[in-house]
Amino acid sequence: MYQSLGGRKIHYSIEGSGPPIIFVHGWGGTIQSLTPLANLFSHHTRVLLDLPGFGKSDPPEKNWGVEEYAKCISELLLKLNIKQTTYVGHSFGGSLGIYLASTSPAFINKLILCSSSYKRTGITSNARTSWIKKLPLPPLLLLALRKAAYRILYPGSDALKFPHVEENLRRVLSQDLSLHLANIHAPTLIIWGKQDIDTPLNLAEELHQKIANSKLILFDDATHGLPLKNPRGVYKEIVKFI
Repeated sequence: MYQSLGGRKIHYSIEGSGPPIIFVHGWGGTIQSLTPLANLFSHHTRVLLDLPGFGKSDPPEKNWGVEEYAKCISELLLKLNIKQTTYVGHSFGGSLGIYLASTSPAFINKLILCSSSYKRTGITSNARTSWIKKLPLPPLLLLALRKAAYRILYPGSDALKFPHVEENLRRVLSQDLSLHLANIHAPTLIIWGKQDIDTPLNLAEELHQKIANSKLILFDDATHGLPLKNPRGVYKEIVKFI
């Protein structure tokens, strides 16, 4: 199914009946990413979407960041006449949940953050590779050189995998949501893998410390893809929480 939001088509699905839960995938994901997890909630209305630029949804404007992506989610909920929902966000989807719970608290009654990014740590990719853009080379050669540098410095970089939303990724990575954490009052479940190197464990501990009404659950052998690789384990923790 599709909804027209802000002049662009957004691909989404809504199934089931009962209290609503929205599942929001991470950067580069699609509806399919969290469908195995969502399908376990048979007594709930389950909403999933392709974020703009991914799956079957239209691309965003190049200046979109966290605020604009979050607004897209709130507009979809309004279109579906969902006034309040449990929100499950993985990685970047969790970033959007943090922003929504802080700035539009009426939408979210329970917040579940799975391996959720909310600030960038370390040296940015721009700082390490900006010199490449200054070289007097043809565009295609510059692109090839930049990809080679990224492969060395950042193997698996999302900027390389999804070049059509590269500018959006750069904006997202420049945004620090730390100041929003104290404004979250919805009961919050933080689910993390101890072996996550994309969003390290200290970020989970900081979330737990700064979100007043929060609970932290750790999976010993799990990595960043925890809700994708172990949906049933994540489901069991969410069910106990909600």
